[in-house]
Amino acid sequence: FLLSNNSYSKPINKMVFQFRVYHLKDQNQVSMTDSFLQNAFLPALHRFGIKNVGVFKPLANDTAIDKLIYVLIPFNSLDQWMKITDRLASDDKFQKDGESFLHADAKMPGFQRMESILLNAFDGQPGMDLPKQKNPDRIFELRSYESPTSHLADKKRAMFNNDEMKIFSRLGF
Repeated sequence: FLLSNNSYSKPINKMVFQFRVYHLKDQNQVSMTDSFLQNAFLPALHRFGIKNVGVFKPLANDTAIDKLIYVLIPFNSLDQWMKITDRLASDDKFQKDGESFLHADAKMPGFQRMESILLNAFDGQPGMDLPKQKNPDRIFELRSYESPTSHLADKKRAMFNNDEMKIFSRLGF
């Protein structure tokens, strides 16, 4: 979560995002994960009312040692995120459709590692703005901000909320 000293002073209804990063070693794992996402995971999320899930692959060559698939899942609340694992576990269709991935042989797993990162939306961008045009070749940039202290992180968030969001909006980012 991105927290600041003043994040509790004014409640804002902000989305929560889970960012999954699948680390894959070869094309077989890429295919297994692609199939799982397309045929089991995304349809289950859609059945639960979670729309606009983004699946991304980095621009890289085929010889990259660590192949990656990024999945960005928007949740309307922390409570919705907290319940998703139980909902998936009790969803018979998801379990059936994802069987080969969810219960893969340990010698041939669907991925090497899966990271799960939970993000809280910024005050200046409390929700998700989708691109006006749907273009499968569109490039999305993942930005990460780091600060050596909490105070400087608060200042960066304030700058993002007050200044950068206006620039991003004006330029259609």
